[in-house]
Amino acid sequence: NAGKALPPAAMDIRATAEALPGRVFPGELLRLSPAIDPESGSFRVTVRLRPDAHGVQLLPGMLVRLGLVTERRPDALVVPKRAVQREGDTLVLWRVVAGRVERVPVLEGFTSDEDLEVIPAPGSKLAVGDSIVVVGNRDLEEGDEVDVVVDEPEAAPTNGAGSATEAAATDGEREA
Repeated sequence: NAGKALPPAAMDIRATAEALPGRVFPGELLRLSPAIDPESGSFRVTVRLRPDAHGVQLLPGMLVRLGLVTERRPDALVVPKRAVQREGDTLVLWRVVAGRVERVPVLEGFTSDEDLEVIPAPGSKLAVGDSIVVVGNRDLEEGDEVDVVVDEPEAAPTNGAGSATEAAATDGEREA
């Protein structure tokens, strides 16, 4: 499942601004400073940003958050962070099979503010579209019977960005 790192010239840049919620501005990396501030870990980048899909542009002085796509994993399984439990050094998901829960140990991949790429631990199975417990997973034990309520489209692993109902149409792109 190892992806290939992209050279800086091929990096995708995506910018968002609090002043324009829901808008994503694509861009390209022009320059990346080789100097990194040892105290903060920050570094300078120069990017060229384009208007969003609807022609909206950023204005001078707007504060933006940049996302740099450094690697693509088309087959990545992505779940909401709140679906994952920590048991010491082990991460666990609860998969629903025939109305009962199964404990699925997973390894951590890329992460974002709300989502986490999960890799089934050796001997574990997890696939796009499997039903997983997102809410109410704290007191579960192997084999517990559950009532499945699907009122959130995120209740299954997806292959990349997007909800479970969009899983077949998404490209597995993650930001690092």
